[in-house]
Amino acid sequence: MVQQQTREFLKYFGEIEKELGKITGLDNGHHTTFTHKIEKARKRVPVIRRYETELKTFGDLRNLLSHNNDLDIAVPSEKTVKRIERIWRHLVQPVTAMDVAHKNVSIFQDTDTLVELLKTMDENKYTHFPIYHNHRYLGLLTDNGIAYWLARHRDRQISLENVFVKDVFDDDEKKKNYRFVARNESIFDVDDYFEDPLMEALFVTENGKPTETILGIITGWDILSYQINGDG
Repeated sequence: MVQQQTREFLKYFGEIEKELGKITGLDNGHHTTFTHKIEKARKRVPVIRRYETELKTFGDLRNLLSHNNDLDIAVPSEKTVKRIERIWRHLVQPVTAMDVAHKNVSIFQDTDTLVELLKTMDENKYTHFPIYHNHRYLGLLTDNGIAYWLARHRDRQISLENVFVKDVFDDDEKKKNYRFVARNESIFDVDDYFEDPLMEALFVTENGKPTETILGIITGWDILSYQINGDG
């Protein structure tokens, strides 16, 4: 069992080192250290930035295993083997924005009525809505923004049939709490965007441009769900 875990660890370590060589152009012929490859690759690869500390620790463990193989000074645990396998998988099969995005997005024009939007919210349980004026993206309207608008107008006799999305949207101070990202952007970059406490949603397009068709939407809950149920 111990020997099997060591072989598995060294196998995945070797695969990671090979990928780092491809990324950096520093293959075995350059006689460079594993740490140097990490430090060079981290500038370009989000996976390496996220797991930099662990990878350097794995490098130290590899050195112990390679130089003291007969002494059993260090043995990779089953947890360690699973962890390095997971990092290798993230490196060779990176999870992208499109992988975690909701593909069904309800888009509204600023001339649509609030009742239309509320109906969609009720039927589909959506909470984030990109708002357009013809083909021009204006911003994001959320369930919280709608709730705040209703609260501010609670003392007025307002017929919702006569309220347009524009009326609510123009009154929402947080309508710029979004970002456009490219469909192939790393899940780790996507996760970093939500470090901004004001960030509500990311809209996924082909190249991350607001002039492109929205392919999906990502919220903080989607990232949390991925971290809990996926391989984050």
